Amino acid sequence: MVIQIKLDENSVVTETSVGGCIDGGIDVREIPDEVMYNPSAWIYRDGVYSENPDYTDSSLQFKKESLIAESKLKLAEWLNDNPMLYSDGNYYSVTEEKQTLLNSNLTSYERAESAGIAYPLKWNSTGEECVEWAYDDLVGLSLAIAAYVAPKVAAQQAAELEIKACETAEQLEKVVIDYEE
Repeated sequence: MVIQIKLDENSVVTETSVGGCIDGGIDVREIPDEVMYNPSAWIYRDGVYSENPDYTDSSLQFKKESLIAESKLKLAEWLNDNPMLYSDGNYYSVTEEKQTLLNSNLTSYERAESAGIAYPLKWNSTGEECVEWAYDDLVGLSLAIAAYVAPKVAAQQAAELEIKACETAEQLEKVVIDYEE
């Protein structure tokens, strides 16, 4: 039976074949399974397969990017599903969108005030209509929301760093993404 591999100029395995000929291939005694599954991860010199030190697993990079995206999605879901109970007894949405709108509202108020223009501040608790707020009270709500979400954002950032540090798929499988703690 014909067993062949093809190498590039750096002796990296580019193709494998058991039972067929490869144009430009060389005959070998065997092709280990790991070489068959991922040829470019291997170098062949003097009849010996060795790991390719320049190899980067693009599938591992894709898995990392997917897991980071999942961590961000899970954070967004947690923020959506866990409104904050504030000191006034009402619940307030803490989604990224609501945080942006709240801070934009405060910024608009500050700009209007500095220009001498009246600007009514309004905000709403979850599922309720907007009501007028005093500036200091709305800033207090904004800061309480920031403090409420900060540990969850920190957990996502820590998970992202852990994911980026993984060097194998097995390590990636051990990464836990959980915002319930």
